[in-house]
Amino acid sequence: MRSFLLSCIFALTIAASAHGKLLTADQVREVEPLLPYFTWLIDPSGNQTINAVAAGTLQERFAPLPNGIPLNTRGAVWLRLTIIKSPPTPTGGLARVDRSRLVMRLGELPPGGAQLFTAESSGPASEGSWRGETVTSHSDVLLPEPGLLPMTIFLRMDSMPGLWFAPTVSPQGSVHPDLLPSKLLLPGLLIVACAACLLRAIANRAQWALWAALFLMCVLAQTILPLPAPYLNITVRDLPVMLAPGMALVLLPHVGRCMLRTNMLSTLQDALLYLCSILGVVVCLAPLTPGMSWLARIFPLWPLLLFPLLPVCVSALANKRPGALAFSVFCGMSILRAV
Repeated sequence: MRSFLLSCIFALTIAASAHGKLLTADQVREVEPLLPYFTWLIDPSGNQTINAVAAGTLQERFAPLPNGIPLNTRGAVWLRLTIIKSPPTPTGGLARVDRSRLVMRLGELPPGGAQLFTAESSGPASEGSWRGETVTSHSDVLLPEPGLLPMTIFLRMDSMPGLWFAPTVSPQGSVHPDLLPSKLLLPGLLIVACAACLLRAIANRAQWALWAALFLMCVLAQTILPLPAPYLNITVRDLPVMLAPGMALVLLPHVGRCMLRTNMLSTLQDALLYLCSILGVVVCLAPLTPGMSWLARIFPLWPLLLFPLLPVCVSALANKRPGALAFSVFCGMSILRAV
């Protein structure tokens, strides 16, 4: 009888939560993306408290989050996740491995991290008392074990997360620490490459190496510096990260012009390099325009604007020009970084 009642509660919970997909904790076998299970709410003023957000009036305003947060969203972002547990098997059934303790990995978060709110007890979100904690980027968060009733978790971020915000969840026993954090790998490679170009520029007085070092510095700045909140005014401290993608687009054609000597060998290819530099100027100025700072969210896609340089690379490789392979590697690796 008890198992039958729990099964009924389980079914009614799913039926009552049709607006948001429920995460069944003990059915997670491996790493699973969380975006399909999140619902979201925008707080334009940023002043809503957890008690206000968990109240019934605001609960109805949460919307599914299947494809990420819209690019031009402004304000604090609330994410809601509801976790349930499968009803117990009838007496005499096979024993089931308990996988209900989950670890959530949030990935890259906005500056300042996020606040995670969990209920003191399972049950409706509007009736619980809440315990808050601050979580940082790339941290692993052990979620409480859900009880017989659904458990709701809220995540608050002061601003929109990055374009590649893709939180995941996995069983506690399957999580292993990374030997080399992925967030350190790319900056480390950029620093090594930049140092090598600077040494080449000093030792051989190679102009292309100097431009290449400046280009890598811009990529490094865009990689490690945090973006400002889209709804705040841009300050002088924010200029390096706001200008870095555009400056990278301006500088890379100079690398190609010095390495391939397009100004002497090909007017068409030189025009394509100039076109890329002009695109870089546009990328520099567009996010600084009032009301357009939300464009900073798509900064990770700036290497896609290097596609006009692919014909230059192909032609230089076909003609076996000196420096063609090195310049093609610069362009190809930059494009692959955004794909």
